[in-house]
Amino acid sequence: MQVWEDAEGAGCQPDCRMATTLIEVCARKGDTGRALQTYQRMRQAAVDSNMAPSVHAYTAAMRAAAEGGAWQEALQIWHDMMEAGCKPTGECFGCTMIVSLSCGLAHMSLSLLPIVYLRSPM
Repeated sequence: MQVWEDAEGAGCQPDCRMATTLIEVCARKGDTGRALQTYQRMRQAAVDSNMAPSVHAYTAAMRAAAEGGAWQEALQIWHDMMEAGCKPTGECFGCTMIVSLSCGLAHMSLSLLPIVYLRSPM
């Protein structure tokens, strides 16, 4: 977290990889609020900027929200990712399925199974 503050203090422009790392560190420390603030900062960036979220950023933010018990926020991140046209990874599908089950939305988890199956290598 100090690296982030040092970079900003030195006038270094944060990018997606740096922000994703900060989200992951915050999640490990249990600082869900800061992780989600960082995610929101990424969402506010221009789509074509270096700060715009990648699939890895969406997944890290979703995982941070879920681990912090912010289930609705985690589902919103999934919807944000879909709205942005970002193609989810297997890890992202898995996280979304766990989150939706935790929210009592088994139908959402079940609706993802055919998509995951079609995407998996045979």
